[in-house]
Amino acid sequence: MDSNNPAIPLHYTFQDVVSAQQMRSLKSKSLFLRIGAVIVVWAFIMYILPGITSGSWIPENAGNALITLVVIIIVTAIAIFIGPMIDFATNPIWKKKLEILLTPEHLMLRLVGNEKGATLEWKDVSRMLETKHALILFAQKEQDFIIIPLADLRSAGKESLLRSLVAQHLPVKP
Repeated sequence: MDSNNPAIPLHYTFQDVVSAQQMRSLKSKSLFLRIGAVIVVWAFIMYILPGITSGSWIPENAGNALITLVVIIIVTAIAIFIGPMIDFATNPIWKKKLEILLTPEHLMLRLVGNEKGATLEWKDVSRMLETKHALILFAQKEQDFIIIPLADLRSAGKESLLRSLVAQHLPVKP
C-alpha cells in the first residue's frame, strides 16, 4: 500500500447500496427501451394479433389485457425499488471488507490487505451518478460499475480528489 496515498476502506450500508442501485436502474440508458419493448410486445399479443385472427379490433379479453399491463408495471416497480433491498441482503460483496485506492491513472477496488484488485482506468469512466449516500462510477459497459459510499470518501478527506479525477476524464456533454 502506498503510504502517500492510503487506501480508503469502504463500509457499505443499506442506504448506500439501495439508493445507488435504485438510481442506477432509474437512470439506466436501456430502461425505457426495455419498458417500451415490453409494452409493444404486450400490445401486439393482446390487441393486434387477436384483431388479425378474428377480424375484430376490439379484443374480447380487454380486461385481461389491462390486468396484464398493470402486472408488468408492478413487476417493473418491484425490480427497481425492492430488488436493490434484496440485493443488499443477499449479495455477499456488500459484506466484504473492501477498499479503494485512488491514483492519477486509475481507481482500484480490492479486498482489504490485498495488493491487487479490480482496476478502473479514469479514461474508461463513461459517467458518474450521485445519490445522497453514494457515487456510482460506470465503465464503458453499463453493467460494469462501482458504488462508493460518500461517507467513506468524506471521512478519508478524498471526495474532492475523486471528483476532480473523474472530471478530468469524463467526456464533456454539450
